[in-house]
Amino acid sequence: MSSGLVVCSKCRREVHQDGARSVENGWRHCEDKTPRCEGATSEYATPDQVKGVACLADDYRMPI
Repeated sequence: MSSGLVVCSKCRREVHQDGARSVENGWRHCEDKTPRCEGATSEYATPDQVKGVACLADDYRMPI
């Protein structure tokens, strides 16, 4: 499992790899569970780069 905040490269909404692996390798938008935008990639981002709601479920940064 990956860690960190990941967003759709087209719409900048947070995505998670929890869908059917046959559809865009399972990437879905966190907010509404729709598949990642067609032709998009998943890329790491910082919270200020996210559009919409972000659940931060994969943000495993350890507190200092």
